[in-house]
Amino acid sequence: MWRGGDVMKIRINPAVIHMDESIIRDMTRVAEEAGAINLAQGFPEYPIASEVRAAAEEAVRRDIRHYTRTWGAPRLRHRLARHLHERWGIGYDPEEEVVITCGASEAIMASMLTLLPPGATAVIPEPIYENYLPAVRLAGARPVILPVDPFTGTWDPSSLDDACRGAAVLVLNTPSNPAGKVWTREELEAVAKILERHDVLLITDETYAHITDPAHPHVAPASVAGLWRRTVTISSFSKTYAVTGWRVGYAAAPRPLMAAIRKVHDFMTVCAPAPFQRALVTALDLPESYSAEMAAPYRRRHDLLAAGLRRA
Repeated sequence: MWRGGDVMKIRINPAVIHMDESIIRDMTRVAEEAGAINLAQGFPEYPIASEVRAAAEEAVRRDIRHYTRTWGAPRLRHRLARHLHERWGIGYDPEEEVVITCGASEAIMASMLTLLPPGATAVIPEPIYENYLPAVRLAGARPVILPVDPFTGTWDPSSLDDACRGAAVLVLNTPSNPAGKVWTREELEAVAKILERHDVLLITDETYAHITDPAHPHVAPASVAGLWRRTVTISSFSKTYAVTGWRVGYAAAPRPLMAAIRKVHDFMTVCAPAPFQRALVTALDLPESYSAEMAAPYRRRHDLLAAGLRRA
């Protein structure tokens, strides 16, 4: 066992040496120690739906405790594919174009490792969810930060066009964490033209798709003409169903991309937790009114905070 000496003699990946610990998790710790309101980390306070809790309990009682298929339990993959088609208008073959992962975080990491060759570049618009930069660097690639107007939340198309020259991937977070921006169909159509021109792939993080204002509905980028064939659609069940600790998310992509992503997923985690995969089939069967009821408290808090900031 190593017990001393120069730590730099240990052969640590430089990408890890220069990696900071999560500021989000660090601020959560500080908030807990101080008894403060935690605005740093996404912990939905609404309770888990009773039907979903009962389904998880039933899965444990039925001794569902072993590996599922590496790509995810078939029932969940098929139900998820139907949900993506019915809710967002994007179609995927659940047998070959969907993978269930350990949260969206794993889906992002697996996609980065798959689609970013060493030395490649990934374009990421500001403001940036903190997981993206370490994932790009661990893949041996280089992030290119795209500035966004802080007052409008929009980007300059010419800047995006310039940034995408020679890039391998564009990472798009919609609705945005932390800013909350929802990319419009018109903006995504402009993105599609740029990605087509430069032959750039798109990785989307749509974790907050169900938590939007009715006036600004989520648009799945893969539903925009020209984007489906070059897009990896990533999301999570964590925020939508208030189960952040269950660690179940997914990626969906055209067969050639998904076949490669599944290889990386297999050797990273094998599969997501089996009983929770079973329970989330029930979650996807909740009525559409669930999303509206879940989003309403966020709307009230938004209005309260916005009013306070305007008065400040």
